[in-house]
Amino acid sequence: MRILALSAAVFIFLLSLLFLYASWSFQAAGPAAHDQFYMFEKGAGVKALSADLVEKNLINNEISFLLFAVLTGEYKNLQAGEYFIKARTPMVHILYQLSKGKVYKRFVTIPEGKTSFEIIRILNAAPFLTGEVVVIPAEGTLLPDTYDYTRGDTRAAMIARMQNAMTKLVTGLMASQIPPHPLMNVNEILTLASIVEKETGQKDERARVAGVFLNRLNKNMRLETDPTVIYGITMGHHDAGGNGPLGRRLFLKDLQTPNPYNTYLNAGLPPTPIANAGRASIMAVFNPELHDYLFFVADGTGGHTFAKTYSEHLKNVDQWRAVRKAE
Repeated sequence: MRILALSAAVFIFLLSLLFLYASWSFQAAGPAAHDQFYMFEKGAGVKALSADLVEKNLINNEISFLLFAVLTGEYKNLQAGEYFIKARTPMVHILYQLSKGKVYKRFVTIPEGKTSFEIIRILNAAPFLTGEVVVIPAEGTLLPDTYDYTRGDTRAAMIARMQNAMTKLVTGLMASQIPPHPLMNVNEILTLASIVEKETGQKDERARVAGVFLNRLNKNMRLETDPTVIYGITMGHHDAGGNGPLGRRLFLKDLQTPNPYNTYLNAGLPPTPIANAGRASIMAVFNPELHDYLFFVADGTGGHTFAKTYSEHLKNVDQWRAVRKAE
């Protein structure tokens, strides 16, 4: 009996030592000398995970990882995805990352004023998104912003997020604010917002530019805005190697060529947005600056000079031409 008791005591002692070692190794610095990405595939179990972590040199004790994953119950919570694991990360932190789903977030930025065609081109270039975009989304339905995603997310899901964000923004504004006269619906709001977006990059000008176009609409004046003419030519498929959407300057003959988007020839708004407007331009349409301006022209500094009468506008145009000639 004494021998059995002694043997049991030795066994328990050795087991305790093994447990203490496993506990120490579970919390000790890992073997990886460099930061690295790790992809935990959907459907893989904890045993396959621990073996793979050893193979990738992220942990050096498969048994310790398995033991504490089971003892803590975290093996039930492992979440597939891409993880960024820093050099020397202990097993305890790796298990925490994977069980809490601390997946690596990537980001894609959609600038304001891009057409849907251009946005799809940005998404196609974003690394590790999956899936082919078969149909270009309707113009103006995507909200420009910076979006996070994880490796393996689909482009279709990203498009749906952008569309949902735009819908939520505009419907929320429609529920709380009355659109300025004569705008009647979401399409008209987004169409004018897209024109404002393309006409000025100055934050403090957006509401004033929106006011100009609303004044012209209320007086039944043609909008006569170049970006709509350009859109009518390209239909948003801008691919001019960085030389502007047309790859050239706009000619007088372009302004005289009929198409549904030519606001020099057609009264009112064009049939659809000409780009995807950002929050600021949409807000500017809902909250336009109240004034009597009917015209504006570039001032040579990135902004615009505004005028209430055509004769005043012609003087501003002459000043702008002088600035261009001096460049």
